[in-house]
Amino acid sequence: MKEENYAFLEKCSKEYLAQLERCNDPGETVEKVFLDIMDQLENTVFYHDHKLEGVNTLGEFKRRIPIRSYNDFDCYIDLILRGAQNVLSKSTCFAFYKTSGTSGKSKYIPSTYHWRQEYRGPALYAQWGLYFKLIKAKSLAAEHVLDISWARKKGEPKAGIPIYSITSRPSTLDGNDWNPPWHDSNWFFSDKDVGHTEALVKMLVETAINDVRVIVSVNPSKIVSLYETLNSNLSEVTHGLRVRQANESDSQVLSKIDLLLERISDRASVTLTDLWPNLDLLVCWRSASAGKYIQWLNHAAPNVPVVPFSTVGTEGIVSIPVDSSASGGALSIDQGLYEFVDIDSLGDSAASLSPDHPTLDYSQLEVGKRYRLVMSQANGIYRYDTQDVYKVVGWVGKTPRIDFVGRSNVGSSFTGEKLSEDNIYQAVRKTLNGLCEKLPLFSCIPVWANPPHYVITVEAGDEALVENHAAIERRLQEQLCAVNEEYADKCSSHRLEPLKLVLLQPGAFNVINKINVNNGISSAQVKHLWIQPNDRLLKLFESHGLSMTDTAEDAE
Repeated sequence: MKEENYAFLEKCSKEYLAQLERCNDPGETVEKVFLDIMDQLENTVFYHDHKLEGVNTLGEFKRRIPIRSYNDFDCYIDLILRGAQNVLSKSTCFAFYKTSGTSGKSKYIPSTYHWRQEYRGPALYAQWGLYFKLIKAKSLAAEHVLDISWARKKGEPKAGIPIYSITSRPSTLDGNDWNPPWHDSNWFFSDKDVGHTEALVKMLVETAINDVRVIVSVNPSKIVSLYETLNSNLSEVTHGLRVRQANESDSQVLSKIDLLLERISDRASVTLTDLWPNLDLLVCWRSASAGKYIQWLNHAAPNVPVVPFSTVGTEGIVSIPVDSSASGGALSIDQGLYEFVDIDSLGDSAASLSPDHPTLDYSQLEVGKRYRLVMSQANGIYRYDTQDVYKVVGWVGKTPRIDFVGRSNVGSSFTGEKLSEDNIYQAVRKTLNGLCEKLPLFSCIPVWANPPHYVITVEAGDEALVENHAAIERRLQEQLCAVNEEYADKCSSHRLEPLKLVLLQPGAFNVINKINVNNGISSAQVKHLWIQPNDRLLKLFESHGLSMTDTAEDAE
């Protein structure tokens, strides 16, 4: 093993063991993070705006800084984009992480040198330390890993500052930033913009003869997509391997290619373990909607265990897996300051929290309960109401083990698209504006398939809806892609199928409401949802003859 790979493996192991230690004694870590955040805040614009002079306790920190939404940071982000320094942190913001957000409006989350070096980097080493422990890696080469959790891509600058998603960044910083041995591998890095399928085919050809032991992704849909790309483009993959064979002189490599081509030549369907027989581990999200992919992962890589990727969002890391448990990870106590609001105490779980809403700390959480997360990070995002909901499923030492449940203001997210009711409302309104005299009742229904898709059900009280069904369906897809960048990305990479339009009899929603009331649901609890939690409503429309479209075929 190369000396640098040995050092990498040692660093992963060291950070993993340190993470376990922090779980056993989280109190000291919380105080350390608080003091570091205050140090990063000192003499910044935010510091003076909130009169933080003299604040030296976490309780006072909470009293001075109100709970806030992302919009409350807009003025500070604008200052940074105009070139101001010491706005949210004294550490330089060298890039922004971008997310489309749940309302379709892009969020820009500052990434500072301090945050990347002291927080993000060590967390990734700790996480991968677990994966290498699980595959019992005593040595490591780049060929043992297929990392599809991020990609080296250049961000588009805004006011001179690079902007990219958390799964895309151009390079690694020196020091503690994440710098794996495969960082410069041909299969991992490309300076060319290529399509989704072309990129996966290239990756498959270049890694097929590797001894891949672990595949790591953020979202399970990408592993499934890798498997399906292999099978739908098997001729391209085998052709690529034969080209490599023709250009190769190394007898060991030639032997590997021969064995591989022989292994897959007679298979009607090729699994990832056909390609990589020593594959020991798959890593990806397993919580919330992502959990539906497990059966597809089992088909793609039979009998290969699946363990969680960290619960990570654009704003920060929330939990880190520390064992092979499928039920969440340990609260990443060293990554930020975390506060919690009991969901059951909120009348409307999707409503914004009041600026002074009381919160709980990690030690006050109870197993089995669900909590909404308020988070502070050393990158400049303080007491941010994430609207993410977590369930406590146990403890790791004295640190809660938490599982992501979903977002309190998001209707559905199969693959990270985070469709909100506002997304759906905008898409339907813009599509039907001028076509109907008034906006009809409608709702969006998630339909699980491989890949999944959405059905938008609309009461067809206007003949124009029936006459222009196909055109309206296409226009709805275009509009939804326009208002939600993540949805557009997942459709373009074939992780989501385009939406389908199902027309309903006029008054269909009212009929279902009456059925629900007759079944014992209080009329006060019957609410119209622009996004449904599951496909139950679609089945009700069909079973009661309320659909004017063949939902059985469309929702297949």
